Amino acid sequence: MLIGLSIVTITITLCSYLIKKDWLNPIFLFNLVWSIILTLFNMQLFKTIEISNTTIGILYCMIFSFNIGAFIYPSIHKKNKNKELEIEKNKKMILNEKLFLIFVSISVIVMLIDEIWIITNLISGMSFKSIMSITNGKETVQISGAIKVLLYMFIVHPMNYIVSPICAIQVIKNKKKKYLIINVIVALLALAHHGGRISLFLMLVSYLTVYYFKSKQFKKEKKRKISLKNKIILFLGIISFILFFIKVSSSRGINDIWLSFYAYLICCIPLSTIYTGTYIADFIGKTGGMVSFNGITYPIFSFLNYFKIESPNLYDNALKVLQIIENEYVNIGNYNSTGINNYISAGTYAYVDGGFVFEVFLFIILGYFIYKLYNKCCISMSDKYLAIYCLCIIGIVLSFMSLLLTSYSFTIGLLIVSILLFKPIKSNYYLKEGEERYEKYIKESLEMPKKT
Repeated sequence: MLIGLSIVTITITLCSYLIKKDWLNPIFLFNLVWSIILTLFNMQLFKTIEISNTTIGILYCMIFSFNIGAFIYPSIHKKNKNKELEIEKNKKMILNEKLFLIFVSISVIVMLIDEIWIITNLISGMSFKSIMSITNGKETVQISGAIKVLLYMFIVHPMNYIVSPICAIQVIKNKKKKYLIINVIVALLALAHHGGRISLFLMLVSYLTVYYFKSKQFKKEKKRKISLKNKIILFLGIISFILFFIKVSSSRGINDIWLSFYAYLICCIPLSTIYTGTYIADFIGKTGGMVSFNGITYPIFSFLNYFKIESPNLYDNALKVLQIIENEYVNIGNYNSTGINNYISAGTYAYVDGGFVFEVFLFIILGYFIYKLYNKCCISMSDKYLAIYCLCIIGIVLSFMSLLLTSYSFTIGLLIVSILLFKPIKSNYYLKEGEERYEKYIKESLEMPKKT
């Protein structure tokens, strides 16, 4: 069954590219990701457990629903394309640099204070592997205290997600090189804090995305192409990222790195079978959408709980589901490991909330709005739209391991970018219109008869 789905995703991927010829088209990107995951799974480099029909149904519903939603948007808006083009061209938003730097400064200070012992141990000669062993592979910093929890929830963790897209735009699109230093500092602090590699991944995806859109803009405006020097720098940067990624993985005590990567890429399929069949089977349909939207509900109910206001049973069930997924290590087959946890497909979260019906509905909506954002981004090349679309691309690429709407860090970060960090400016259209009015005024003034 999964071989057939793999063929379908590969076909959609190829057709999408032939039609749009755009690597960052969400239809192309989503199907490319799942083509890779399904093809690797079908290779069976190690024997996995037998996959349930429920898991197969989850994958089919997720993939087809997202594609349907993404196809709907251009079909509906084709008639209003010219009007929308004119409107979006004049929506120009730039970064509120002062506010952004305040958020970054708070994040850096808070993480530095918490990581003094890590930095001290690294300087004294202790390896990062030893530090990770002390913490059992979990986060290297424990967060406690009401103020610190609030700082991490609403600023530090969200900034770890959004700093790379914003800095990539400032460095590549707006040629402000200082933001690269800011990005590296925050990414390294996040790496030391969490012990994970997500900060490196976020940087890589963000810079590749912005670079691609920048080269696309050059082509659209018939400007000179991006120089060979910059292409070489980007290529060397990617190689350096990969090598550093491998080094960090080795420092975490991973022996066979390539087999480990393979296991992490395909484990979402057997893990879905195990979790939905046993550990969380009793909670399916009893969470009211609060698993999928935990990124919104978690901060709200955490705040209310602080004031002794009880949360509803639906939320409590959702929290139990997410805790099980995060903490229960299970064996997925003949893979020499103590077990794998946490990596299940984005569709599984939606299925737990409301079965196949809710999953289909949610992914049609996601496909529709992500394609709409992609369309706005292509038309206006606005920094704000580009930053938000970078986050969407991260969500698409990581759909094999999570539904990022379940993460409060991602969701709050998305809200910060959408609402707080960008401010409008006059577009080139209005500036040009103003210049033409000014020139007309000067001309009319010169032609007026002088008073005697």
